[in-house]
Amino acid sequence: MLTIEPAAARAIVDLVASEGAAPEGGLRVQALAGSSPEQPMVTVSVSPSATEIDTVFVDEDTAARVFVDQATADVVDGRTLSLEEREPPRFAVR
Repeated sequence: MLTIEPAAARAIVDLVASEGAAPEGGLRVQALAGSSPEQPMVTVSVSPSATEIDTVFVDEDTAARVFVDQATADVVDGRTLSLEEREPPRFAVR
């Protein structure tokens, strides 16, 4: 399971809204080549919706949504999505 820090959740909500995504939109987190559970390396982008095969993590307080594919789910399992910088938003998986 991926935990979403409160600051990251708020930034996701703001970012998705600023991109004009629908309410079912969210932040897509995707593992980069060479990434592993020991050294997670990811890229993020706003996505209009999850795909059928995505795992969707939802922050209970803000309803921020994070989409990950199966390969990425294995890499981020047990980790936390945090906000490193607010402007522009920069996220990290720790």
